[in-house]
Amino acid sequence: MAAARSIRDRIEQRFERFGRALARRPAVAIAGCLLLGAGLASYAPLLEVDTSTENLLAPDDPIRLRYQAFREQFGRDELILVGVGGARVFERDFLARLRRLHEDLEREVPRLVELTSLIDARDVRGAGDELVVGDLLEALPDSDAGLAALEARVLASPTYRDLLVSRDGRYTALVLETEAYTSQAGDALAGFAEASPPGAAAAGRHYLTGEENREIVEAVAEVVARSQAPGFEISTAGTPIMIEQLSQRMQRDMRNFVLLALAVMSLLLYAVFGSFAGVALPILVVVISLGALLGSMALLGHKIAPPTQILPTFQLTVGVAYPVHFLTIFFRQLRAGAGREDAVAYALGHSGLPIVMTALTTMGGMASFVTAALHPIALLGWLVPFGVLLSLLFSLVWLPALVMVIPLRRVPIDRSEAGDALVDRALLACGRLSLRHPRALIGSTLALALASGSAALTLRFSHDPIDDWLPEGDPVREATHVINRNLGGVTSVDILVQTGRENGLHEPALLDGIDRLRAWAEAYRDPLVSVTRATSLVDVVKETHRALNENRDEYYAIPRERELVAQELLLFENSGADDLERIVDPAFATARVTLRMPWGDAVAFYHFVEVLERRVPELVGPGATTVITGLVSMMSRTLYAVMESMAWSYLTSLATVTLLMIAMMGNLRGGLVSMIPNLAPILMMHGLMVAMRVPFDALTLMAGSTALGLAVDDTIHFIHVFRREYEHGGDAEQAVRRTLLSTGRANLFNCIVLTSGFFVFLLSSMQNLVNFGILVGTTFLVALAIELLVTPALLVLASVGAKSAARFRQAAL
Repeated sequence: MAAARSIRDRIEQRFERFGRALARRPAVAIAGCLLLGAGLASYAPLLEVDTSTENLLAPDDPIRLRYQAFREQFGRDELILVGVGGARVFERDFLARLRRLHEDLEREVPRLVELTSLIDARDVRGAGDELVVGDLLEALPDSDAGLAALEARVLASPTYRDLLVSRDGRYTALVLETEAYTSQAGDALAGFAEASPPGAAAAGRHYLTGEENREIVEAVAEVVARSQAPGFEISTAGTPIMIEQLSQRMQRDMRNFVLLALAVMSLLLYAVFGSFAGVALPILVVVISLGALLGSMALLGHKIAPPTQILPTFQLTVGVAYPVHFLTIFFRQLRAGAGREDAVAYALGHSGLPIVMTALTTMGGMASFVTAALHPIALLGWLVPFGVLLSLLFSLVWLPALVMVIPLRRVPIDRSEAGDALVDRALLACGRLSLRHPRALIGSTLALALASGSAALTLRFSHDPIDDWLPEGDPVREATHVINRNLGGVTSVDILVQTGRENGLHEPALLDGIDRLRAWAEAYRDPLVSVTRATSLVDVVKETHRALNENRDEYYAIPRERELVAQELLLFENSGADDLERIVDPAFATARVTLRMPWGDAVAFYHFVEVLERRVPELVGPGATTVITGLVSMMSRTLYAVMESMAWSYLTSLATVTLLMIAMMGNLRGGLVSMIPNLAPILMMHGLMVAMRVPFDALTLMAGSTALGLAVDDTIHFIHVFRREYEHGGDAEQAVRRTLLSTGRANLFNCIVLTSGFFVFLLSSMQNLVNFGILVGTTFLVALAIELLVTPALLVLASVGAKSAARFRQAAL
């Protein structure tokens, strides 16, 4: 104990000497910090928002490279679906409107690669000995009987049913495929290096920028708005639409969060200090820290993504505590008659060590994210500690230098320490209750924490940006549900069947295997996942064979001779149709099988992909290898891995914070005991998740580590002051009293700031951020209550022992 005290005293003395050095040369510190802060902040306007799903993985991630190779060969699998409903699709007026909509989209949507609808759907027919591949509605039938015959043929055909038209004939879809890569300069020669691994060619190129995706989505929206009419009701959905919707909401929310957080902080700071300086100085520190952090992100080429959107508010909320702790002591010393140099030296000597320790615990808790499989979350593991480091630098270097040169007409009054009778009585009542009933309070806290932890075992993993993030009534959410119900869904999983040899796909046995896969997939039923249609090369083979056999339905089958398959596919290619480009490679060595599905939970998709990996090789047979790919497959597996790694980050964060608390207490027992007030609120947060029916997802998993890394800060300040008072006075009861009336008040203010900062998320237009704000903000309130009611009892028990602490049951404080 004495050794730990000696080390702490030496550290505090060095902080005091550092403060005197700053006070004597403030210009150097101010200029250096301004150069660093303003220089980095100047890049902040270049920061971009990126909600694309593929960029959630690191550029060199093997799963991403495999997905890039797939997209390089077969194009973009993120499609825009425009669904149109009416009384009947096959009515003359409806089809005329559909043609105009098709033509307007084709003409006005930028970067459009392919637009497919009933207007230009593939129609494979035989005319004598000739194979004719044309557009389904190249010309409208000129009679009602012709329309009825067309409707019957389309609804009976697996080529169109559940893909382009609903089974009841009341809903149809237009499917838009856009370019996968940006048209910005610099990509033209990318990827031409020899002996490149799969996906390397695409890795040298860049996906569509947010601005380019916005242009596509806005063009679609403009055409759709112009085409809406009674009896011709249009819905738009698909990943590009969702990406743009999330991007707009993120940018709007981030701007509002920052402004609101600054406003709340300013009001709280004025309530405490009652002066311009007391408000302006902390705000300056957090603003320049935030600007430098965002500028650093832009400078390093990082972008704001869904998980990192909490970063600006987090930086402001967490960073304001450091300057407030310094200014509280600095202004107190000025009011006591000290000169500015002495006040700066004393403030740094008194608060420097606990500020650094709280910063280290926050950095340690958040650094546990660096192992996450999701790139933006792993990025948070670097960015948050760097942001805390910036806040620490500007709070302990720039701020002490500033207070040496700014004019102070009057010393701000720290109202948090002005002897407010109501606050004092409340704090002392908490301390009195803690010391009189230590066992009951500690026991009930542990019981509630363990019960919450047990309840947390019922929580499920989930990741569904449509239903879990977007609010009810959101147009994208509603459109997705409409298309799910009527046209089988807006998403898909792709399977690559690789023969490894040229023309390997001409083998009837292999095509039979792909057809078995189709039949199994379309019959697959699960409460959360279903496949509505499976499309592949087999569809073209069957259509062509039927067409070349007098269009008779009994010939809708795979030819039994290899040579016949090759001849018929050659005829199809020579017809001028380009459909094969999206389902088979030029060498006929690799085929693409697409399973169309309703949008759902990524975790459910993950389990479905596991089933596919077991069943697909058996169904296809020994003639080829298979690879499950596509955006949904990639992200479902990655997100599941993310949630597992985030769960491990809890343990990493807990271990890091525990080691720091042991170092802070100076002994193993004290460090472990001091973790009770830190761990109990986190377990109770999980109980709140059960009550709110909030699942574990990437953001709620972050809430635990975030709350742990921040809640421990106040505990460190409380323990630091208690130990100082106890070691100097030797009276545990008076140490608790003085700690409550000083650090207790400061922690109360800090809790209000943190809670207010995270409750700002309740105003978000995205439900996942609302949940995050509720969980973290409420956890801080619970942590404050435990700190005031349980921590004093724990500290006294750890300091004087259970027998000696018994006399405090009648303590008056």
